[in-house]
Amino acid sequence: MRSLENIITKKILKRYFVLCSITLFILSYIISILSNLINYNPLVLTTFFIIGALSIFNSITSLKYEFSLYKIHGYFVLIFLFLAPLHQYVTRSFPWRWNLDEKVIIIGNILIIFWLLIYLITYFLIPSAKTAGDLLPQGKKLITIGFFLTIISSIITVYSVGGVSNLFSRTGEDLPILQSISLILNTSVRPFPVLFFSYLYLISGENKATKGLKVLLVIVFVIVLITNFPTAVSRYHAAAVYIGLILLFYKEKISYDLLFLVGIVIIFPTLDLFRRTAFGEVFSNLEFQIIELSSGHFDAYSMLMRTIEVVIIDGPSYGYQLLGALLFFIPRSIWTTKPVGSGAYVGEALGLEFLNISSPLIAEVLINFGFVFFIIGPFLLAILNKKVDTRYWNFSEPLRYISIYFIFLIGFFFFILRGDLLSSFAYTFGFYIPFILFNLIYKFNMK
Repeated sequence: MRSLENIITKKILKRYFVLCSITLFILSYIISILSNLINYNPLVLTTFFIIGALSIFNSITSLKYEFSLYKIHGYFVLIFLFLAPLHQYVTRSFPWRWNLDEKVIIIGNILIIFWLLIYLITYFLIPSAKTAGDLLPQGKKLITIGFFLTIISSIITVYSVGGVSNLFSRTGEDLPILQSISLILNTSVRPFPVLFFSYLYLISGENKATKGLKVLLVIVFVIVLITNFPTAVSRYHAAAVYIGLILLFYKEKISYDLLFLVGIVIIFPTLDLFRRTAFGEVFSNLEFQIIELSSGHFDAYSMLMRTIEVVIIDGPSYGYQLLGALLFFIPRSIWTTKPVGSGAYVGEALGLEFLNISSPLIAEVLINFGFVFFIIGPFLLAILNKKVDTRYWNFSEPLRYISIYFIFLIGFFFFILRGDLLSSFAYTFGFYIPFILFNLIYKFNMK
């Protein structure tokens, strides 16, 4: 018992050390720009520092678990709604060359502070999950069906990208076939090998794996790498898949904090090189990229401010934007008035030509429900996060559905927080469609 307590203490100390190092870096950065801060609005700076303090508190109190939705929330706010916008404010370098009114910045920062307070208070007051959730089905027949569907999904993936040569870069995205069915293929078919491999890995780890099952594991893992190669899919899909696999293999043996930050600082910017460049061309002259806090990748804060401007002028959509996200699977050829993503909606309202821009979850809540019902967003999000986090961590049985969907949700949740909701919800929900199909097959087989 004492040895177990020592192990837990060491793990928490390790996470605490990592977090202290991150906090020290943040403080060093703030100190380095202190001499310039006297030239800026003290009320704006005060609200920024309150956001920073609350986000650090969110991160510190997430040390109980190696990884969680609660931790992702803290890191997102810390980087995208505090560090990046503070840098952009001090250097006057908000993305898309927007000059933000300081009155709007103050309103926006107050909204972020309220969001954090409601979220944190709700998360701590809401009770933990009471049940462990459904167990994973097992059986040779299910494994056979799963492998068959893995092969079928792989063939469809190869066809959809235009051949084997396009499996390692995103240059096949502009093919005509993808313009009509890319949402279905990329969100629902391509992930099947990943989910099936995770299923095999869990059941082989808990039961004595036969030689045949071990061979099948290796075969499916190779299929996963080929059909979901990190340079050939969107960065958010790559993050969800490979962070999920790392957590599947190592769980508490790896520092998720370091994994997340290395991904944000180096891996994500580097993967951006593959968006419109062939695999071979990039690797012939590869240079690792480092994040630039003024780039369009960190436009979440700017988009929140611009959403506030649009809502003040035009009012909220009263759930219309949310309806578009929930009914993402209905094609525009049928639903001609289907709303565009909230980022594009705000961009159009501001007369922008470039509309591939984000809309953070906090902005989605605002544009759908306005200022009056803003409290709904952080309240519901905290409840959902608390229930999912505790259901995964508070029960020892590993062979549960949540043992698979939670590790991939970690990556997708960051996508949802950054937005926009239309694309992030579609990708997240679509990713789990094979899971739903697998469960239906199991229930049909039982009957």
